[in-house]
Amino acid sequence: MSRIDSIKNHIKVLENKHRELDKYIESCYNNTNITEELSRMKTLKLWYKDEIHRLNQKLVHMVLK
Repeated sequence: MSRIDSIKNHIKVLENKHRELDKYIESCYNNTNITEELSRMKTLKLWYKDEIHRLNQKLVHMVLK
């Protein structure tokens, strides 16, 4: 597996985790008050999004080389 394929697969995994966490966070907002755990999940969700963006930028850079 090439480095580019590896990054693409990692992005897919992160996107799935981000999407699942988003659904969970939404259900928590609908069912409970905001808690510390929910705040941590939101932070993790943002980290996933940032990491996805960083890896996509890396892919662009690799392809343009």
